[in-house]
Amino acid sequence: VDEAMWRVNEAMWRVDEAMWRADKAMWRADEAMWRVDEAMWRVDEAMWRVDEAMWRVDEAMWRVNEAMWRVDEAMWRVDEATWRVNEVMCRVDEAMWRADEAMWRADEAMWRVDEVMWRVNEAMWRVDEVMWRVDEA
Repeated sequence: VDEAMWRVNEAMWRVDEAMWRADKAMWRADEAMWRVDEAMWRVDEAMWRVDEAMWRVDEAMWRVNEAMWRVDEAMWRVDEATWRVNEVMCRVDEAMWRADEAMWRADEAMWRVDEVMWRVNEAMWRVDEVMWRVDEA
């Protein structure tokens, strides 16, 4: 009986030892899974940070695009104003060309008047010359 009890105790001790080893293995597996979960949490956290950074980049790009749109709009207004100024300048140039043409015609008329006056003066000089000769004779 003692020997049988001894064998039963020895078998129970072996079962306890096996269970302890199984518990230890399960504890190690749980620890490994905890580490995997922790690593996955870190990956998720990193991905969240990447998403947040990408959102900030998208927001910044949207602001840049909005600013560029405003610049384009301002440039369009400048172009429109330049076109209007050019249109006015064209009209001014046209008016100045007409004024120059009128002044050229006036100068031409004055030149003709001067030419006539010169001929009249020349004729009067000849008359004076004749009268001087008559007075002299």
